[in-house]
Amino acid sequence: MLIPINEIRVGKRLRALHELTVDQLVESIQKLGLQVPVSVVTGREKDADGVSFELVAGHHRLQACRRLGWHDIEAQIVHLNDNQRELWEIDENLCRAELSELERAEHLAKRKEVYERLHPETRAGSGAELAQKRWGYATDNLSAASSFAADTAEKIGTTARDIRRSIHRATKIDPAVRDRIRDKPEIADSGVELDALASLKPGQQGDAVSLVESGRAADIWDAKRLIEPTPPRPEPQIASCGNTAQRRNRVQRLMCRVQRCHPRRDHLAQQRGKTDMVIQFPSLNRNGASSRLGRSTSL
Repeated sequence: MLIPINEIRVGKRLRALHELTVDQLVESIQKLGLQVPVSVVTGREKDADGVSFELVAGHHRLQACRRLGWHDIEAQIVHLNDNQRELWEIDENLCRAELSELERAEHLAKRKEVYERLHPETRAGSGAELAQKRWGYATDNLSAASSFAADTAEKIGTTARDIRRSIHRATKIDPAVRDRIRDKPEIADSGVELDALASLKPGQQGDAVSLVESGRAADIWDAKRLIEPTPPRPEPQIASCGNTAQRRNRVQRLMCRVQRCHPRRDHLAQQRGKTDMVIQFPSLNRNGASSRLGRSTSL
C-alpha cells in the first residue's frame, strides 16, 4: 500500500547510509520504478510530527525516493515485536546488501544477540545446558530451536565456522577502533587484517591502526610485528655427558630409579647380587639397519 513518506520514522540503524548505494538506487528507480517495497510497522499513534510508521527495512530505498521528490512510497506493513524487527533488518542486509567484512561481522554479532533473546534455550548457559547440547540429551525447546550458527549459516549460505569467525572479529575489536577503520576498505574489507587486529589487545589495536595510517607499517600484520616483536629463539644447548665414571654413575642412578618404580622387572639387575646393571645397545647389520640382537655391556 502507498503511505506518505513524511509519516515514516527512521530510528537507529545498524548499517549507515552509503551514498554511492543511494545514488545507484536513484538511477535505477528513475528507470524501473521501486521494485521492492519498504517494510514498516505501525506506531501506536501519530506523534507531534505526524509520524505513524517506523521503518523496518529499506532505508536506502526510502532515501532514494526522498531524493526523487516522492511524497508517497509503496510499503509493506508487518506486525513484529522489537526483537523480530531487528532480526528482519539484519537478515535483509545480510542477504541483499554488499557488506564489508567488518559490517558483516557486526551484523552477525548483533544477530546472535537478538537470536538468543528470542531463543534463550540456545544460549550457552549452565553446565546442565551445555551437557545437554554436547551429549544429545536435548529438551523439547533445545531440539525445536536450531543453534545460532547453524540457523544463520543455512539462511545466508555459508558455514557455521565462518559465522563464528566473523563474530569473533566483531567482539574482539574495540568499537572505537571499528569506527576508525570503517572507511578503510584495505582493513575493513579484509578478513586477514581483521583477524590480525582481533588478535591484539584492545590498547594495542589503536596503535596498530596508527602505524598503518602513518605509513610506518604496510598493514596490520606488519604493525603487529612492530608492536609484538618475536623474541629471538634460544640457541640449542648441548649437554655434556662428562667422563666415563660420571656416565657410569648417572646410568646406575637412572636404572636404580627404574627398578624402584618397577620392582617386578628383576631382569634389569643381574641375579648374582651384584649392583652392576646390564645395558642393551642395538647393533647395526651390514646395511646399517638396527637388528633385534644387540650387544650388552656391564657397568
